[in-house]
Amino acid sequence: VYLFDEIPVKLYIRFENMADYEDNNKKLMSILNSADEGGDTVIVYLKETKQQKKLRIKITASDAIAPLKEAFGDGNVAIV
Repeated sequence: VYLFDEIPVKLYIRFENMADYEDNNKKLMSILNSADEGGDTVIVYLKETKQQKKLRIKITASDAIAPLKEAFGDGNVAIV
């Protein structure tokens, strides 16, 4: 039995395309590295090509959600 807070989630961050992702990669990694280590998966989604990339970093998504939404916009960050 798991508590709801302990169930791993997927954190999606959407970018328009690869160029947009590459331009914002340093900012993204800075935010992710400042979040607590955890069991949640981070996935980058490229809207233009519908590609997904699962990052190797595992974080606590609830720590990163607010700064990510502030940096990349409310509609570009989601927890599933």
